[in-house]
Amino acid sequence: MCAIFGYSGYSDKDLIIKMSNNQKFRGPDEFDYFTDDKVTIGNNRLSIIDVDHGSQPISSEENRFVIVYNGMIYNFKEIREYLKKQDIKFNTDSDTEVFLKSYIFWKDECYNYFDGMWAACIYDKKENRLTLSRDYLGQKPLYYYAGKNKFCFSSKSDSIFLTGELEKKINKKSLGQFLLYSHIPAPLTIYENIHQVKPGEIIKYNLNTNQIEKKIFWNLAEGPDFNQFFKKENNFPDLFKKKINEFTTSDVGFGVLLSGGIDSYLITNEVAKKFEEQISTYTLGFKEKTYDESKYIKKLNKWKNNLFKLTDEEYQNNFFKIIENLDEPIGDCSILPTYSLLNEINKVKKTKVIIGGDGGDENFFGYIIFDAYKIALFLKKMLPKFFVSFINILLNYLPSSKKYLSYSFRAKKFFEYLNGSENRLCQLWMSSLSPDEIEQLLNNEIKFDDIINESSLIFKNTTNNKMRNSQIYFFKYYLSSVLSKVDKASMFNSIEYRSPFLSKSIINFALNLKDNYSFLRKKSFLKEQFNKVLPLSWKTRPKHGFAFPKSKIILNKNILNKINDNLLLNKEFFYKKLDEYKNNKKDYSQYLWNEITLNFILQKK
Repeated sequence: MCAIFGYSGYSDKDLIIKMSNNQKFRGPDEFDYFTDDKVTIGNNRLSIIDVDHGSQPISSEENRFVIVYNGMIYNFKEIREYLKKQDIKFNTDSDTEVFLKSYIFWKDECYNYFDGMWAACIYDKKENRLTLSRDYLGQKPLYYYAGKNKFCFSSKSDSIFLTGELEKKINKKSLGQFLLYSHIPAPLTIYENIHQVKPGEIIKYNLNTNQIEKKIFWNLAEGPDFNQFFKKENNFPDLFKKKINEFTTSDVGFGVLLSGGIDSYLITNEVAKKFEEQISTYTLGFKEKTYDESKYIKKLNKWKNNLFKLTDEEYQNNFFKIIENLDEPIGDCSILPTYSLLNEINKVKKTKVIIGGDGGDENFFGYIIFDAYKIALFLKKMLPKFFVSFINILLNYLPSSKKYLSYSFRAKKFFEYLNGSENRLCQLWMSSLSPDEIEQLLNNEIKFDDIINESSLIFKNTTNNKMRNSQIYFFKYYLSSVLSKVDKASMFNSIEYRSPFLSKSIINFALNLKDNYSFLRKKSFLKEQFNKVLPLSWKTRPKHGFAFPKSKIILNKNILNKINDNLLLNKEFFYKKLDEYKNNKKDYSQYLWNEITLNFILQKK
């Protein structure tokens, strides 16, 4: 992985070095940049493919195009072979050069041919244009600022402030989205005037006119994107094997994260079949039983596993290390155990590539909330509203629990919003607060309808069935949070993180499946396809996410003492919810985590 950054309209030649130093962890192996009288673009490199010859920026032979690129194109060898047959010459074995020459050959069409994760900038000297692009899921971050006759982009949003052009002014709508989604979906960021490139988006900046053009090259809501490099597949095990082969391409070795879930088990099993030598797997355990999956791994004798367990003090220290480098607030608390596990891996064995199982739940309906949505659609037709309200009153008498997804938490969440619109159920179930509470924290300056409007449109799509719409919602508004968390947790450790279930081929396959969702049978398709491979315990075990006991942070006195009360959205509101959480009156852990994370980021002004 790498960091990319650059600008036009700024005469400060030292700025590129400052932007590089601000995100050295994303690419500690090498720094270089290109500059002329119009633009300056740079790259911090984490060397994975073609270590000796893959330095960036890379220029085309005639010097018309220059690229800086962050990512990995898993099918780059296939694309390179195709281009070679078109008499296109290559000087390196890197996927960066394949990216550039694909763009030269196909222009914008090339993005639909890539299977991978990326954020890239290509400078066209002849057309006087910068072209930014981001992969179809947004696995790699890319931020930009467009001012009067000035343009700046970066893999890290706060490095844009190094231009001295902007003040750190908070975007109120972004705050609302953070409280609702526990992250800030593209194109917004926590700051006004700084934007994210959307997943699957191309942004062209004209250096002559200072105008911006935007285009989406693939919208998952419209279904699979088949083309000459992505044919319809019928045999999923064969496809999965092919993708594992591509995703393990590395000149510096790799390791595999192993949890108690189906996805990581299937990946580990396939990787083990490919490599005869003993593979390295890594697992993080917790002393809290309802969070701990390591007990399942201990029963396996198939692979050599490295199990880590950390103390509360180590988690506290790691929390502050994350905050130190964090540019955008992230409400996914599993950033802490993810960072901690990768940090321990670094101490044991210096590996630059880690393979995980993210994306399997979105592709194959693995979340419990899918079943909840199906049940809700039925109950909304059967139960009168007054009866649902009565159930809510009764559930309020149940005490809250700090256990992982306790029954009381799930029951309360389910019925709390059941009387509302079905177009908002998934969002509100995942929200840290109620609509009224969010508006209260924003001083009623932003209406909840404005915050939720875009995601609600997904559920109004009549082209897809309702379960497909819920799947698209999780691809766009939940997976994006997971990917941001994973990118930052891995990059803070200078590690490249890959997940085969995020392959475009597998997403195409899943979107093309007509009977993918099976009520109350999690990932039934995967279980059927790999019936002989999966142990019985893996097929019957309830879904368990990579969660973290938030109370370790929320109730940590050292952390609470460092909160700046003046930067809280509402001091009285915060401490009231903290008290209710402490006394198990109501589970406000997600809101409290969000507010604490946001508070520490705002302290870095």
